[in-house]
Amino acid sequence: MNSIDDLLDRGFDELAGKAPHDADLAGTIRRRSRYRRMVTIAPIAAVVAVLAVIGAVVLIRPPAAGPAARPASACGPVEVSVLPTWARAGFSDPVPRAAYITSRSGHVVAILFTNPLAAPPVAGQGNKILWVADNASGGDDLVIDGRLEGGSATMHTTVAGGPGPSGVDVPTAGCWVFTLTYGTHHDVIDIPYSAP
Repeated sequence: MNSIDDLLDRGFDELAGKAPHDADLAGTIRRRSRYRRMVTIAPIAAVVAVLAVIGAVVLIRPPAAGPAARPASACGPVEVSVLPTWARAGFSDPVPRAAYITSRSGHVVAILFTNPLAAPPVAGQGNKILWVADNASGGDDLVIDGRLEGGSATMHTTVAGGPGPSGVDVPTAGCWVFTLTYGTHHDVIDIPYSAP
């Protein structure tokens, strides 16, 4: 080694000895490394947190009702099944099956001779209904007042002598809410009419 190299080595050793140094150099490097990772990960974590909040809001909040949303109709599908025992008088089959609708109280059934009923009525096919009530005393007329669910159309008819067979036509298709009055009894029944 030449003298210049020796001089440089000694100079560097002296400078290294006099230079301030970190006694916990390894710890400092680890802390700086963690800090750099946090600086890199923090924005990613913030984005994930924001997406989680948005996802929670979307999942928890109920959907807004659109302008076309309507409440459910009172008219359900017309059942074809065995008539209640108290509504079987006059049928030759001991267990008659028919399309019928039960009133809200359960005391009246409307047995449909045509299913579905139509508005306006189909030519040659009437909207005949057999009204049967388990609490009718007989003799009092059955008064039927109807209104179109969600509309302004109305109708009125009377069945002379109380519940029995009748034709019930309505001005327009839809769910019809009929108020039935016979003697001292009042009831309500919901009957659908389809467009022909």
